[in-house]
This record gives sequence, C-alpha cells and structure tokens, in this order.
Amino acid sequence: PTAPAHDLDRGGWLHVDGDDDPYLCRDPETRQLATCPWERPPDALLSCDASGCHGDYDFGDNDPDYDRHLHGAAGPSCYACHDQVWSDKKVR
Repeated sequence: PTAPAHDLDRGGWLHVDGDDDPYLCRDPETRQLATCPWERPPDALLSCDASGCHGDYDFGDNDPDYDRHLHGAAGPSCYACHDQVWSDKKVR
C-alpha cells in the first residue's frame, strides 16, 4: 500500500520503517512509534497487525490482553500492486 510506504527491503520482502516493533502505532505528530490508541488512527499510523494485511486487531472493542498476531487478515489483492493478470503459461 502507499500509506505507509513499504520501501525497506528485508530479504526480498518490502517492509515499513518500524517493522521491528510491529504492534506499535505511530504518534500522529512526531511519527515516533507509540502505544496504539483505543480509536483507530489513520492508515499511515497503524500498527502492522491492524493494517488489514498482517493481522486483525480491531481498535476500541478489544481488551488489553487481546491476542494480537501477524498471521494475515483480509489483505489487498495482488492487483493492488500488479496491474496485470499473472500466469504460469509460457509465451511461445
């Protein structure tokens, strides 16, 4: 996604700055990593597990002991980045 930009290469996979602390959000003013608020922040400030791609954390309805994870959720389509249908068929 464009916000936040995934522009750090980690072994061929693109990550966001701050990926070493994936459960922290960013402070809207300083952009520093901080404890996530109860209200859902803008997409560019989300924690990795609440981005809709890597986890399913839902702001406001979960207690502090909610089992947060990075096992995937309703991530974007491949075509969010790739503008053509990919195929295993070989071109002759």
